[in-house]
Amino acid sequence: PGSRGVGEVYKREFFGRMESPSAHADEKKDNGGDLMLLRKEFTFDAAHRLERYRGKCEALHGHTYRLAVTLDGHSDDEDMVFDFTELKRIVSEKVLTELDHAYLNDVMDQPTAENIALWVWRKLEESVKRPNCELHSVQIWETATSSVIVFREDVE
Repeated sequence: PGSRGVGEVYKREFFGRMESPSAHADEKKDNGGDLMLLRKEFTFDAAHRLERYRGKCEALHGHTYRLAVTLDGHSDDEDMVFDFTELKRIVSEKVLTELDHAYLNDVMDQPTAENIALWVWRKLEESVKRPNCELHSVQIWETATSSVIVFREDVE
């Protein structure tokens, strides 16, 4: 799958302006499928403290985090970019089993939303890669109004 500038992706994903697949007719693969974004969301509860931060978040506290995993790719021979059930299984096994109801400082150093998003990316990248699709972005919300997005071009 081809990559586009962060600004274009940001507008589509963050503001919900998902373009129709036909808008990317020039990005077809051999199978003739249009480029699509496939997204699944999850939640998990966890506690952390930010040891290198000076403010109220340096004290132990918790969040109900929201996680969005987005793949980009083309339909396969079953006319799917990726099976939602399989994506749920992979995210549950690789991410949620380690983070849900965990003390995040035991899982990673300085568990900011930024570091959690990068950690999730590294856990999922190879597991969701297929000939027709790959990981596009990981978004983590600490609160309903505060989130971080990591895009493929940010970690390559």
